[in-house]
Amino acid sequence: MNFTQKPPIPVSISEAICLFPTHSPKHIKNSWIAYEHIARFDKIAKQETGQPAQTLVTFKNGYTTTLDVSIHTFQTQWQRTFKLMYKCGMIGL
Repeated sequence: MNFTQKPPIPVSISEAICLFPTHSPKHIKNSWIAYEHIARFDKIAKQETGQPAQTLVTFKNGYTTTLDVSIHTFQTQWQRTFKLMYKCGMIGL
């Protein structure tokens, strides 16, 4: 897939489980997100200047978490994971 940074990782092709990192795997704030558990994700408006960009992730079980990553970066990682899963036959259109 030619991903040179933050590649998604297929954990199980037969079970359609694929994880993607929010940051470099070496970064202290990195989280690994399971693509198939995401219900939605939304940008959180900055409350003050200098605050890091944040994204609110809602999972299918109703759990939410706030991540210190921009909506653009999160969406890019989410789309890369979809492309990988599609190419591996884990999901169809």
